[in-house]
Amino acid sequence: MTEENQKEPKTLEELAGYFGRIDDIYRYLDSYNDLVKSGADPNQRARFMQGLARSVVGPDTEHVDYQNELRQYVHPEAANVRASEAMSTTAGRIKKDYEARIDEIVEAIVAKLNKSLEGAKEKHEALEKIAYAFYPALRSKGALRTLNKDEANKAAASRLMRRSGALTTFVEPTSEPGYEQSLQYRLLANEFLNEKEDKGDKGEKTYTYAINEGRLKELIKENVLIGSILYTAEEPKAEQSEDKSQNERTYREAA
Repeated sequence: MTEENQKEPKTLEELAGYFGRIDDIYRYLDSYNDLVKSGADPNQRARFMQGLARSVVGPDTEHVDYQNELRQYVHPEAANVRASEAMSTTAGRIKKDYEARIDEIVEAIVAKLNKSLEGAKEKHEALEKIAYAFYPALRSKGALRTLNKDEANKAAASRLMRRSGALTTFVEPTSEPGYEQSLQYRLLANEFLNEKEDKGDKGEKTYTYAINEGRLKELIKENVLIGSILYTAEEPKAEQSEDKSQNERTYREAA
């Protein structure tokens, strides 16, 4: 055996640093794509590029590596490719250690999310409580995407036709992008949630919720990006969630 093969896998604490870097790069990339679509002004896009360069290189903006990296981000397409490569390289570097520690990673994620689920009395409330982690994780798979008004209306019309069994509809349903994206999320995230029915003091039905550990492990065991997002995600503080929508809560502010 070579010395490399005999080495102990990185500890979970060591892996956490890599998870944070992968998560930062992904969220910058994901948010930047929306920023471009929204027609953000050049100054805003430049500030965002600076944040992306920091997530790739590190926080020292005076370091020559940072300055060199930033010069590569003049064009959005080049920045996207370069940052994506950095994210993939980082994930590849820890893949074997990630797989060796997968049970510990799953255990840590499940414990965190189950704590977030405490107090949830209904399924929609439970799904909202874990949206801070699952929404970006599922979005990274391409399962959730940002919708505009026209796409939201089309989604509503398609849903109506499926329910009615009709091939067309004589009405034109309207919907809002935020609602449709929230619906997409709830349908996808539901499979990772276990619901337990019980009875309250007065005989009424009560429900408690927990993460389906087996499903979660299937989701992340070969996907370092999703594992990194779920491991790194932090539950928003109460004051942050009061005036932000479900979708907005899942994204960090651009630098």
